[in-house]
Amino acid sequence: MRRTTIGIIVSLTFSLLSAPYLAHAQQVVFLVRHGEQASGSDDPPVTETGQRRAKALAAFLKDAGLTAIDVSASQRTMQTAEPVAQALHLEPTRVPARDIEGLRERLRTQPAEGRILIVSHALTIPHLLKAFGHPEEVMPNPEVYDPLYMIVPKPTGPPLVVVLRDSGG
Repeated sequence: MRRTTIGIIVSLTFSLLSAPYLAHAQQVVFLVRHGEQASGSDDPPVTETGQRRAKALAAFLKDAGLTAIDVSASQRTMQTAEPVAQALHLEPTRVPARDIEGLRERLRTQPAEGRILIVSHALTIPHLLKAFGHPEEVMPNPEVYDPLYMIVPKPTGPPLVVVLRDSGG
């Protein structure tokens, strides 16, 4: 049941909000923070809990029709995206974590019917949401790793942003 939930949410959202004039925006962008990280390193890997969360994310998004995955250069974002990438045979693209405008430009080059997963960082997520036009201030709790944001552009006004939980930890 959980596997089809994301497909149903995405399908209903598209039927309500999609229109041919969304030519320069993706159908949907999924934005998630990397999984739990180990300590003691400048570029820490994800922990065992983070690995479980990454596998749960892959199971959750397997029917979402993803067409691309973007990650930062850190190994924890890549490790979080890896199960999704393997399951869907997609090669993640590395984009510098602080290059919000570069990421937006990259997304503009993607097909309008694209469905993108972005694996990012707690401090970058508020900036990404703002760049997508989300009007509310969001400050993720640094101790919480499970919010998954589903961003659906609309023809006018701010996007629809739905906060899902993957509870894979």
